[in-house]
Amino acid sequence: MAITTYAELTAAVRDWLGRTNDSVALTNARVEDAVRLAEVDIYERLRVREMETSGDLTINAQTVAIPAGMIGVRRLYITSDPLLELDYMAPPQFWGTFGSNITGLPWAYTMEGDNFVFGPSPDATYTGKLLYWKRLAALSSAVNNLFANQPDLWLYGALSHAAVFTRDMEDAALWKGKFAEALARAEMSNEKSRFGGAPLVMRGG
Repeated sequence: MAITTYAELTAAVRDWLGRTNDSVALTNARVEDAVRLAEVDIYERLRVREMETSGDLTINAQTVAIPAGMIGVRRLYITSDPLLELDYMAPPQFWGTFGSNITGLPWAYTMEGDNFVFGPSPDATYTGKLLYWKRLAALSSAVNNLFANQPDLWLYGALSHAAVFTRDMEDAALWKGKFAEALARAEMSNEKSRFGGAPLVMRGG
């Protein structure tokens, strides 16, 4: 059966576990829980092109709010001339460098809570260009490109969690392994989409 929608996914989970008629052991709500838990696993472990988005940041203060749903930064730069890519620093290193009230063109950042923190503190308003990984909307509300390309991620992830609920540890181990394989395929597909599968070539000076 094709798995192209949320409803088809939840039906497949019940079918693959052989529990289409067992409403007590595996209710629809439990299947939906398993899908949500699979999504947590997917977005914790994967950083692929389908999860990337970009946006502008107005950098006019030392702290600027992180975009909603952001789970990782791929690139952050300021549109100065020339372009200035900002260096990430862990908080202890950042505050060791920018602990005093230094102002100027920011060249580094860290993250604390729901904010970016820039150093030096900006002395004017700068435009930042941010490319980041974002947690996609729950599949129950919208089908996304990652699911369209690799529904096996959701299927095997949900099956592994559902099998734990039904206390079938042998099946849980099986589906967990299949889920790990699906994650590896997603990462490999991501690399191929970026580099076309061509080997990197070292060029002499």
